[in-house]
Amino acid sequence: MRARAWGAVAAAVVAVVWGGVGYLSTRPTDFHSYRVAAVGSAQSAYTGLVSGQQASRALAASRIPPPMATAMLGDSRSAIAGAQKRLARDAPPDERTTAMRDELAPLLLQADAAISGLEDAVAHGGAVELRARADAADPVADHLRRFVEEHG
Repeated sequence: MRARAWGAVAAAVVAVVWGGVGYLSTRPTDFHSYRVAAVGSAQSAYTGLVSGQQASRALAASRIPPPMATAMLGDSRSAIAGAQKRLARDAPPDERTTAMRDELAPLLLQADAAISGLEDAVAHGGAVELRARADAADPVADHLRRFVEEHG
């Protein structure tokens, strides 16, 4: 009889734990968790973009070889892609977070386009074009930094 009682208690504990895990994995997003995800996305994109700019400027100044710049730009692209996925994972739960998404989503697209331009300049351009494309990405990087400061 005792073994049955312990078995029932164990089964109940397992059911409660699984229910809790299920709830936590499917609960609706609230303002705070969406804000944290949006700020994290902006930080990742900012870091990726600035790293790509630095790699391009270093290549233009002949401080690093092209394969290293290419690898660094690949890492930058991955950071920005991860930021886009993170932002798209959950729907904004209210008007404030919808405004955050509407501000950040275009910036992530602009950061991705800037990295594409830098990759193209590494593959086909010269030092002047690398510097110009890196400089052209400054406004996007500044806006991402301001987003993090404002919402973080």
